[in-house]
Amino acid sequence: MHAHSFKELPGRINLLKIEQNELENRQVELTIEVPEEMVTAAMKKTARKLSSQVKVPGFRPGKAPYDILLHRLGEDTVFEEALESLGQEVYSKALEEADINPSSIGSFNDIVSREPLVLKYTVPLQPIVELGSYEDIRIDFTDPEINEEREQEVLTMLQQSRAVIEPVERPAQLSDLVVVDVHGELLPKEGIDETEEDRHLAEEHGITLLVSEEGNYPFKGIYEHLIGLESELEKEIEYTFPGDYEDEQLRNRTAMFTIKCLDVKSRELPELTDELVSELGDFENLEDMKGKIRADILETEKRQALEEYNRELISKIVEGAEIDYPPILLEEEIDEMLQEVDQNLRQRKFSLAEQLKLENKTIQDFRKDIEPDAEFRLKRSLVLGKALDLQKIRVENDEIEAEISNLRAQFPQSNAEIEKLLNHPVQRQRILMDLLTRKTIDRLSLIARDKYSPEEETKELEGTSAAEKKPTPKKKAPAKKKSVKETKTAEEETKEQKTTAAAEKIPAPKKKAPAKKKSVKETKTTEEKNTDKEESVKPAEEASSDPGEDRIEEDKSSDEAS
Repeated sequence: MHAHSFKELPGRINLLKIEQNELENRQVELTIEVPEEMVTAAMKKTARKLSSQVKVPGFRPGKAPYDILLHRLGEDTVFEEALESLGQEVYSKALEEADINPSSIGSFNDIVSREPLVLKYTVPLQPIVELGSYEDIRIDFTDPEINEEREQEVLTMLQQSRAVIEPVERPAQLSDLVVVDVHGELLPKEGIDETEEDRHLAEEHGITLLVSEEGNYPFKGIYEHLIGLESELEKEIEYTFPGDYEDEQLRNRTAMFTIKCLDVKSRELPELTDELVSELGDFENLEDMKGKIRADILETEKRQALEEYNRELISKIVEGAEIDYPPILLEEEIDEMLQEVDQNLRQRKFSLAEQLKLENKTIQDFRKDIEPDAEFRLKRSLVLGKALDLQKIRVENDEIEAEISNLRAQFPQSNAEIEKLLNHPVQRQRILMDLLTRKTIDRLSLIARDKYSPEEETKELEGTSAAEKKPTPKKKAPAKKKSVKETKTAEEETKEQKTTAAAEKIPAPKKKAPAKKKSVKETKTTEEKNTDKEESVKPAEEASSDPGEDRIEEDKSSDEAS
């Protein structure tokens, strides 16, 4: 830990006496002596505010002198109330005068003394990221070969779309269709308190199932139980979900399914002739269709192979990087993952609280479980942000417009409201961040495959830029990390931006227990995360600052830059 006193800046009056103690993990402790006149002014302002709520004999509300109010209300009460706003002001001024650009919210630690008033804060600094020799990393990449099995699956699916289906008076066979009613519920399990509604799994009437090994409803392998079914025949099936089942709450649970057959239908696949092929799509003949199917499969498999390749590459870059960041950034990443898990569970009519109860875990247990994943996500974000700066990745305005056009095409009928959402500054910022992330990963991928050259980059990336289509989760506005979401370095921040950032990160000392370290209150921009297409482009109620603005290369006079 390193300590030093704050030095006076030339040409300005510093009202605060600030001592800085550098801590581990990119944090600094500020010990701040507040001038008496600043404390008095805050207490007088607070007393005037409180006077409207207190009756003082002989004075109209809000008109009593300060000394009388102080006696009436109590000096400690006024001081504690004043400290709420005073702490915010002191912290803001200290960040500005000490020229500190925090990476996230700080924390108020202690009231060291009352006379003079000395406050102590901990401030998280910007992370430091060193990528080392990341451009020297080479990983072999082999273009995938044609998957004949997949090609045949596609051809069969096209045949199935023209299958001749007829009712039959016989037991069901492979490739038949059966019309059934399905009822399913979990069997009670010792130690788990559930209602009948909780155990309910399925209730379907008159649905059609294909008797095929690929069938997986209501569970994988159902085809074995469908073979031999006849009209009006009913069958009970006991099934235990495997331990690695995708739905965690069903793992190793046993269920009882009742299936009643209503009808059996045969399915005859037609021969793939040139005449039939012309009806299936824009194909000249059977060979033309096969060629186009083969090309589509190769493109899809190359994209998937690149996705896996890029994941491996970024992991290697993260492993070789030296990263130092304040602990609060990891806590914020864990918080975000918790929100994502809870949101996903709620979409399935469940919740994180119910999941924890089912697994007999506390929220602290779960936070510890996901910490390794959260740490990697954080480091990945910081590494990509650093690579973005080093590679000088830029996004032009026409690229944003093209992405907006792609989003617009997802809506059957465009309207004024959709256009407003798509062109909202917050939505444009999200698109900008997504493009920056994808272009950074694509650049690193080309370098690792020895295929990067500025002249050939566009050609090499054609058809592959979708390899990282998932947008980077948007952070809450105050929790500012040096990631692909925030591309400016501390040196690039202007003084005005620093002042604004500091104002958004002001801790407030808490009353009653001043010596206890507390989390800092802060107003944050809320961003809704929904799977619905319209919600996916819904702007937040408040637009956050635009750290990626300098990445758009366009004419300065353009009003579209934001």
